Amino acid sequence: MLVDLLEDEVNVVDLSLDAKVALIGLLAHMVDADGEVAEGEAVELLYLGEEMKHPSLQAAVKRSRKSFANRDALLRYAGLIADDDARELIRTLLVDLANSDGFKGRNERALLDDLFEVWARN
Repeated sequence: MLVDLLEDEVNVVDLSLDAKVALIGLLAHMVDADGEVAEGEAVELLYLGEEMKHPSLQAAVKRSRKSFANRDALLRYAGLIADDDARELIRTLLVDLANSDGFKGRNERALLDDLFEVWARN
């Protein structure tokens, strides 16, 4: 049944702490990829913060920019996420964020490609 399938899906609140930290870092880099925070991206972050039960997700994204200022360090950290369901959820959230401003730019695609490559190797 569809209900059973939905119950088995990983929800963002179910992610491990490491996966959430990686997700927030990836969100920061995705938002910064095109040089501006579009209105659609801000709305997506607001909704995602509500879903994560994280009242200040935008502030966490800003803090994450300092923690993961180096994209390679972020990708190494995100590469440690081994759970396939968590990876799929993060992938979906990042693609949704990239598409939220109506255009997935070259830098956004490059971040996604680099992340997927890291996951393919690990």
